[in-house]
Amino acid sequence: MKFGLPAKEQSWTLENGRLELVARCGGFANCDARFRVEVPATLTVLRSGQPTDLRGG
Repeated sequence: MKFGLPAKEQSWTLENGRLELVARCGGFANCDARFRVEVPATLTVLRSGQPTDLRGG
């Protein structure tokens, strides 16, 4: 079940080894965006600069 509208704009940038994913909503606070990123299994994945339980594989 989806609750939000599709994001009005989705983009990504890769700079200095840092991948940034952006989804902008158009007038709504809740929208959906999906990105698929594949990374090596040994890479630590950060979210908002903090480590997560996500791992490559």
